[in-house]
Amino acid sequence: MKLSFKNKIADFVKGTDVPTTKPIPVKINNLIQLDISYKFKDSLLEVKKIIGGKPEREFYKIPVPVSTSLFILQIKNWHLLDDAEPSISLLVLTPPSQCNGVAIVFSFLGANGNPIAPKEYSSPMGTIDLPESGLNKFCIGIVEDKNNNEANSLIIKLPFLL
Repeated sequence: MKLSFKNKIADFVKGTDVPTTKPIPVKINNLIQLDISYKFKDSLLEVKKIIGGKPEREFYKIPVPVSTSLFILQIKNWHLLDDAEPSISLLVLTPPSQCNGVAIVFSFLGANGNPIAPKEYSSPMGTIDLPESGLNKFCIGIVEDKNNNEANSLIIKLPFLL
């Protein structure tokens, strides 16, 4: 399963909430392409950045059984996407209001049979049937994110690392 960003992303910065003694990553000044994919066989989330034609991959082990959302996209101003060309894709996410900030939650079903989402982002979620045993329902939901005061326009959060 893969999510690809068709348009290139500018001013990409990798950050973390986890304290570290390593140097702070520098902002990437080149435009990058970004793919996020989940490898069912190995239970790995892959974040692939393509910078100047060279792929850089990061892999994150997802604890099974899954107990948190897979990842969350926070978009500071989703209205900027209005200029994008219409897609023939059947998946159309519509924010619940005209609020600028949104969060898109990607997850699986929890042990209780409901989509897994953080409390601050709980909302109705759509499901997609998958041909995988155990993780056969993929869930996507979009909610207002009024409190997004981040400097960056797009943030990818990996809740299982927090």
